[in-house]
Amino acid sequence: MQAAIRPAKEKWHRPPEKPTAVTRRRCTSDKMEKLSLRRAPPRILALVGMALIGLTAGAGAFAQDLFIEPDLVIYGGNAAGPSNVTLGNWGGGICRESTKNTFGGGKSIEITPKGLYQGGRLDFAVPVDLMKWLGDPDAYLQLVTKFRETQGTYEAWTVGIMPSTWDTSGTGATGKPVKRMHVILSFSGGQATECQVDVNAFKLSPDGWMTVSLPLTALKGKLNLPAYKLTRLVITGDGSETFYIGEIRVMRDKTPLQADAGEEKEAGKNYTIVFHGSAKTGDSAVKYSWDFDNQNGIQEEAVGELVYHCYPKAGDFIATLTVYDIFGLKKPATSTVKVRVNE
Repeated sequence: MQAAIRPAKEKWHRPPEKPTAVTRRRCTSDKMEKLSLRRAPPRILALVGMALIGLTAGAGAFAQDLFIEPDLVIYGGNAAGPSNVTLGNWGGGICRESTKNTFGGGKSIEITPKGLYQGGRLDFAVPVDLMKWLGDPDAYLQLVTKFRETQGTYEAWTVGIMPSTWDTSGTGATGKPVKRMHVILSFSGGQATECQVDVNAFKLSPDGWMTVSLPLTALKGKLNLPAYKLTRLVITGDGSETFYIGEIRVMRDKTPLQADAGEEKEAGKNYTIVFHGSAKTGDSAVKYSWDFDNQNGIQEEAVGELVYHCYPKAGDFIATLTVYDIFGLKKPATSTVKVRVNE
């Protein structure tokens, strides 16, 4: 297999779309009182229309990032077959070739898992040499994936060595949504390594594809081999819904994390304030952690790009957003925003 060097390109995580109805909520001891604002005048609606045009252009840029030329393509939508890759079930899972939800080629891999340890596998007749990539701290194994639904928390888990012995897919499939993916790499000689990651640490593109990126240094773990010839790749998920793999590739990424906590806030005490963060993360799986008052030290008081908080006392506060690489390979990024709370 030949490796192609991709051009350097920065990629921003797109924040969740804001709701069309603008509301305020007042915190009380027994309920949340919801106050709807009046209809926006035509001039404001025109400005909103212009903003939507801008979002559409941004969506196009996001889609282009999916199609950046990879350093190495392991599966490109046309590779499954006896001469290169053979697909098979893993445990009680189901794995087969499909013409649905194709990405760059004419086919995709359809996987219906039954938990984290039952899914699908790819067996390589000619082992894929990953030697140069597993020693590269900037190299990521990427699975371009389409799920029926994504949800979950921001966590990652890795193991060094194993013993040797929302509906976006268009399928209408049912089943328990996949919150976490599990990948196993087996090499010539029988040794293997594995990694799990929560899918909500990544972003959906406008057409429903998600690039699940796993740093190869994390996959390598404590494994120390004279050569890393990939003979089998196992892919599973912790749910039972069917998902599709459109491409499997290796990409390099040196993008440092950058965080943006958003605009300054002002509200009355006991009113709920919306904090809307964003980040430039490259290919990293990330976690958004919020602290709402730095006077008592930086603590994790909320997690997510879009979070809510109300202050019971009037005053000036500093809210801090910290964006973490959940694999710990990149330096965390912080951003602050001023908050004024009136009586």
